[in-house]
Amino acid sequence: MRRPRDPRRNKKQRPVAALAGAALIVVVSVPYVALHLPQQRTQRTEATPIIPDELHDQPFAIYDSFVSAKDRCSTATVIAQLDGGPSRRLAVLRAAGLEEWNNKRQELRRSLDGCEACVAGRMRVRPAVKEAAAAHLAKLGGLPQSLECGFGDERWVAAAEHLERSANKGLERKATLIVECPVPRDLMEAACAGRLTIALRTPGRLRPHPAVPLHVQRQATPTFLGACLWATGDAFAERSKRVGTATAKSEEEVATWLALHEVAGVERFLVFDNSKGVHARALKGQFQSPLDAVYAPFIQRGMLEVVPWPDERFLDERVQAATEGNLTAQTFFGRPSQFAAINSCHRRMLAQSVEWVLHADADEYALPSVPSESLQDVLRRQPPATAYAMPSIFYAPCEGSNDGLKSLTCAGRAVMHRRKIIAHARQARLLHPHGVAIGGEAAELDPSKDARLVHARRGYSFDDAYVARAVMGTREGGASRRDTARFDELVRPRLAGPGTVPCVDAPAGRVTSKALPGERRVEMWTRRRDAMEVCDSADKSWRWCWCVDSDVATAWAPRVEAARRRLYG
Repeated sequence: MRRPRDPRRNKKQRPVAALAGAALIVVVSVPYVALHLPQQRTQRTEATPIIPDELHDQPFAIYDSFVSAKDRCSTATVIAQLDGGPSRRLAVLRAAGLEEWNNKRQELRRSLDGCEACVAGRMRVRPAVKEAAAAHLAKLGGLPQSLECGFGDERWVAAAEHLERSANKGLERKATLIVECPVPRDLMEAACAGRLTIALRTPGRLRPHPAVPLHVQRQATPTFLGACLWATGDAFAERSKRVGTATAKSEEEVATWLALHEVAGVERFLVFDNSKGVHARALKGQFQSPLDAVYAPFIQRGMLEVVPWPDERFLDERVQAATEGNLTAQTFFGRPSQFAAINSCHRRMLAQSVEWVLHADADEYALPSVPSESLQDVLRRQPPATAYAMPSIFYAPCEGSNDGLKSLTCAGRAVMHRRKIIAHARQARLLHPHGVAIGGEAAELDPSKDARLVHARRGYSFDDAYVARAVMGTREGGASRRDTARFDELVRPRLAGPGTVPCVDAPAGRVTSKALPGERRVEMWTRRRDAMEVCDSADKSWRWCWCVDSDVATAWAPRVEAARRRLYG
C-alpha cells in the first residue's frame, strides 16, 4: 500500500474536502515529493448528539458517555457541561442583550466622540452575560446536589460519584461535570455490545436529560504515556487581534504535533475532531474528516483513535457579528466543548490503561529539555505528583519570518497561568485546560532541566511589542510609542546582537505575590504584570522568556522532519 500523502503538499491534486486553503504558518518545510492515497476513513463513527436544552430542565448538557471494555462495562461515565449546550448559551447571550449590542456601541461612540476605549468600558457586556447566566441557572433549580442515571428502559440508578468545578454563587468557567453510575448486571452485556442508552436527571425535576448512546471504549495494551488533542481540520484565523490576520492550516499543525510527540515518547493518541461536518456525519454513521490523511499512518499502527466532536463556532460568529469582531463566545464562556473533550479524553485514556496523559493544543509542543531524553524519561525521574505542569512559552524566530520548527530560535513571553499538564490518568479526577481541578496539585517542571512547553502560535513574532505580547492587556491601537521604546531598550538586545541572553542563563524561581521592601501596592501589581522587565525582576521570578534557545530548531526539527518523511513519504 502506498503511503498517505503528506499534508504539506500545496500542488494541485484531486479535490479533497477542506484540505486546501490557508497559508502555511507553522511547518517543517523541506521540499520533497509526496505519494498519494485516497482519503482514509477511521473505524470510529460514534458520536454523542448534543440535545437541545429546551427539551429538558436539567442544569447541564451531556457531551459524551461511555463504558470501559476493560472493566467489562460495569460503570458508565458521563461527561457534561454545567453551562449547558450551545442553545442554552445562545439564550443567555440573548437575555444579556446580544441583538442590541451593536446599536448600543454606535450610540456610545456618538456620545463619547468616537473614543473606542471609552466605548469598551461603557458596554459592560461581560457583567450582563454573567447575570443572565446566573438567572438561567437559578431558573433551572441551581447546581445538582444528587444525580441518577437512566439505562435503556429507564431503569434509574443513583450515581456512585459526581464531580464538578463550580462556585458557591453560580457557575465558574470550565464547569465540567463528570458522573459515574454502576451499570445493572443484567444490562452489562448490552452495554458491551453498544446497545444501551443512558439518560441523566436530578431527582425531583420533571424532565430528565434525554437518553444518548452509551459508547464502548475499547480495551488496549497498557502504555505509559498518551496524549489528547482537541483539533479541527478547518483553516481558521487566530482569534486574537493581537496577531492580526495570521491563519492556521490545521492539517499542517496536527501532522507536526503528532509526529513531534511520537518522537518525544508518546505511545497513544486520542483526537477529538471538531472539524465542520464531522460530528453531523458521524451521527449518521459516517466518519470523514479533512484530517483523515494525517491520521492514517497512526491509525494503521494502532496508535490513534478519533472521537467526532461537536463544532460550536457558530456561537463565536454570532458574538463577533454583535461586537464588531472585538469579542467571541469564548470571552464569556471559555470553550465548554474543549473542556468536556479534555475530561472525556482523560477518562477514555484511563479506560485504555494509559498511565500518564499529556494535554496540549495543536500549536503547543511538550519537549524534553535534554534532547537525548524522552518525556517518559522526564516523568520517571520526577518526585511523585498528580500532574506535572509546563507554563506556556511563546516561541518565534529571533529575526525573520516564521518557517516552522526549524525557525523557532527564541523564547518570547512566558505565561505562568497558561500551563499545560501531563496528568496521572487515575489520580487526576477532574481537569481544566490549565491544571487539575480535583485530585491533587500539579508540580512544575523546570524548563532548563526537565521539559518545556513550546507555544508556536501562528502570527507570534518579535517584530512589534504588541504582537510579542510584551504589552499587557488588549489595546486596540497596539503598542504605544512608550511601549515600542521600552521594547527596543529592554527586549530586543536579549534576542539579537552582542547582548543576547541564552535561556539556560535566564532567571529561574517564582514571582512573589508580596510587596518588596518599600514597594507600594500599585508598584507591586505593576511589577508582577510588567511583561518586559519581569524576567530580571528583583525577586528572581520564573520567566524562561526573552531569551535565545536553539534546541527546537537544531535538536528537534530535524528529528521531526525525519519522522514526517517516514510517515507521509
